[in-house]
Amino acid sequence: MVYVSKNDKEYDNVNPVNEKNDSYIYDFGGKIKKLKSAEEMFKLISFDKSNYHHITDIIPNKSAEKLELKPWWKFW
Repeated sequence: MVYVSKNDKEYDNVNPVNEKNDSYIYDFGGKIKKLKSAEEMFKLISFDKSNYHHITDIIPNKSAEKLELKPWWKFW
């Protein structure tokens, strides 16, 4: 689960938490740090497809070089 901490007033970090409730802080500079305590506990959130509104598809350029493999938390 990924969320923005309610204590992050600049909104420049995200907080991943896993199923074991291990919590981390990830900044957009690429640094990740494990936190001593979890602000949010992991919960699997279901969604309602009828409340989903598709905006656009993002399709990579087929002529682009093969993308570098990254850890799951580096999705941007």
